[in-house]
Amino acid sequence: MKQPDVPYYIYAGVTVGDDTTIFPYAVIGRQPMATGNIVRVPGSGFPPTRIGAGCIIGAHAVIYAGTWIGDNVLIGDGAVIREGCYIGNSTLIGPLAFLQYNVTVGERVRVGPQSHITGDMLIEDEVFMGPSVSSANDKHIDGNRPGGGWTGPILRRGCAIGAGAILLPGVEIGEGTLVGAGAVVTKDMPPGKLVVGIPARTLRDR
Repeated sequence: MKQPDVPYYIYAGVTVGDDTTIFPYAVIGRQPMATGNIVRVPGSGFPPTRIGAGCIIGAHAVIYAGTWIGDNVLIGDGAVIREGCYIGNSTLIGPLAFLQYNVTVGERVRVGPQSHITGDMLIEDEVFMGPSVSSANDKHIDGNRPGGGWTGPILRRGCAIGAGAILLPGVEIGEGTLVGAGAVVTKDMPPGKLVVGIPARTLRDR
C-alpha cells in the first residue's frame, strides 16, 4: 500500500489490497452512529471494510464499516460510502458522491460527482450516472414513519442516467435505457428506451 505524506485514518481490522493509494485525510472503517433523531437507526458491530487491490481512495473520502470494495475502484475526493455497501471491480465513484447504506453497485459502473445514491439501491454492471443524479427510497417523504416503505431504485445493466435526473422510490430502469438530463422518473421504465421529461415518459427506442 502506498503511503501519502500526510495522515489518513484506518480503523482496526480494515483490509487494504496491494498497490492501493489512499490520499490524505481519508477515513476508512468508521462504525455508524445515531443520536436517536432518525427513524432508521444504524446497527452496530459491522464487519471490517475491505478495500481491493489497485484502488484509489481520494482525499477526505469516508468509507464506513461493513463495506466491500473490489479491485481497481476509484473513490473520488470527498465521497462518502455508508455501511453495508458493495462496490464491484473497476467502478468509479465521483467526487462528493454520497452512497447511503446497503447499496449494491456492479462492475464498471460510473457514478457522477455530487450524486446521491439512496439506501437499499441496486445498480447493475456497466451503468453510467451523470453528475448530480438524485435518488430516493422513502415513499412517505417525511421520513417519520417507522416500519417500512423504504425501497431503493433498481438500475439494470447498461442503462444511463443523465445529469440532474431524479429517481423516485422503487422505480426500475430497464437494461440499456437512457434517462435524459433533468428527468424525474416516477414509474418503471422499459429496457432499450430513451425517456425524458417531468414526469419521465418514453420518447423513442434507444
